[in-house]
Amino acid sequence: MENKLRCFQYKVIHDILPTNNKLYKMKLKTSPSCDRCSHNENLLHLLYECPWTQTFWQRVIAWWNEKRSETVALNATDILYGYKPESNLFQTLINFVIIAKYHIYLSWLNKATPSFEIFGLLLNEKILCERSIAFKNSTLTKFRVKWTTLCVWAAPNIFVSGVVPLPLPFFSYVLLVLISFLFFFFLHVM
Repeated sequence: MENKLRCFQYKVIHDILPTNNKLYKMKLKTSPSCDRCSHNENLLHLLYECPWTQTFWQRVIAWWNEKRSETVALNATDILYGYKPESNLFQTLINFVIIAKYHIYLSWLNKATPSFEIFGLLLNEKILCERSIAFKNSTLTKFRVKWTTLCVWAAPNIFVSGVVPLPLPFFSYVLLVLISFLFFFFLHVM
């Protein structure tokens, strides 16, 4: 997992991500309320309890259960702090949930609602990043085992041995920002 996601998860675990509630206490916001639903916005609300976030999680978990052989049902603790199964096979799920939380947070920063489609772009970018790292470290077999069933959004050459993906992360990021902006724009125009 890349360092950006590790730092993000560290901030979640230690409850140091800025939320409207914290920003209000620092007198940086005029209200502690959620911008989407008007409830008091703390970390739990932002990443799990908000109705917009709940809709996103339902779709993400349904997609996971459709793609994988095991069925999971995640509660707030599993999502915020990590899923601790008896098996190491769930490492992919842990990474998947962290990427989904990161998407929710990026959406919050952009004042947009979490989108499953944009999450797919972010997931693809993270998978490509891990694939490049696995190629560099000669651990492609481990990478394949981890991500094979989730690579629906990934580039076609992601599992071809010896082929390094094109440097798409910057392009993916630009595309993600553009789609977020268009989504936000059309949401407010209509």
